[in-house]
Amino acid sequence: KIAMIRVNQKLKKQKMKSRLVLQVHDELLIEAYEPELEAVQKILKEEMEHAAKLKVPLEIDMHTGVNWYEAKRGVKDEDYRNYRRSRRRENTDFGISE
Repeated sequence: KIAMIRVNQKLKKQKMKSRLVLQVHDELLIEAYEPELEAVQKILKEEMEHAAKLKVPLEIDMHTGVNWYEAKRGVKDEDYRNYRRSRRRENTDFGISE
């Protein structure tokens, strides 16, 4: 939560178009304006790794994508669309609609 607050403050202080969208457990989801991507990644890395002072370093994973699914799973947008189409076909066999 400390990192979330600090990241949000830095984005606002630097008057960035990028914004904090969501926190899920120990993850932060940022909607990053593409020209700001490197700066946003730097802020995230700094604040997430230094959110607490520990004897061992905190390590983070950071992923990007055009949507949360792509960033989370490392799946390209086209693969995701194909997955959704296949699920839609499977669900119609059971009378389930999306």
